[in-house]
Amino acid sequence: MTTDCLIALGGNRGDVAATIAEAASQLAIHPKIDQVQCSSLYVTAPVGANAADPFHNAAATLATSLSPHELLDVLQSIETAAGRERTIRWGPRPLDLDLILYGDRIVATESLCVPHPACWYRRFVLDPSVEIAAGMVHPVLHASIGELRQRLLERPLQVVLAGERPALISQLIEEMQSQFAEVALLQVDDAATEPALTICLDAGTHERLRSSRGWQRTIRIPQSLELPQQAVMDVLTSALDEPERQTGR
Repeated sequence: MTTDCLIALGGNRGDVAATIAEAASQLAIHPKIDQVQCSSLYVTAPVGANAADPFHNAAATLATSLSPHELLDVLQSIETAAGRERTIRWGPRPLDLDLILYGDRIVATESLCVPHPACWYRRFVLDPSVEIAAGMVHPVLHASIGELRQRLLERPLQVVLAGERPALISQLIEEMQSQFAEVALLQVDDAATEPALTICLDAGTHERLRSSRGWQRTIRIPQSLELPQQAVMDVLTSALDEPERQTGR
């Protein structure tokens, strides 16, 4: 018995198009992986202070009899063979392979979370995925890949910043609003309905909004960050980017 899966591929070092094509080929020849289909390549904005150059991203669907963790091992071995080094968070890399969906399974272990916790608001994941898997459903948000992407196309994009430090929230709203004109940044009490994104600056607020308001499209910024500006910028950049599809592939 096999399970349909969705994989995200990307990189920004070397000949990324060739590296992604080779990764897809390696998946296709694996004895327990079938029906590999790859999207076009998309040029996307770099995310993270250390990311450097723009990325090339793609998506692939496949059917496999491997378990989620076995498939993760295969993906990481392909990354390593391509020269991937995990030394700098969100740094430049020749290849990045992420397991986005594993059928309707929900996995939460120390080494693997499926669905990928950030897939639903990252255009560099959603745009390639829509090309080949628009109907695949996120088993937590109960929305298709196509619906998740469509929600991010609203302008202005409504985003709530929430947390237990009111002065910091106000400061962040002012700073981010000046940099992201396509966003309407709100505080929790100003949002009549669930916005496209809710960025929470502490775990308590994150859980409270989920339990009291039923909001599911929430992103928790690590509370250890004294100045979370970069993390908020990374989320907004991921959600607002307009990936450019490459022709001739």
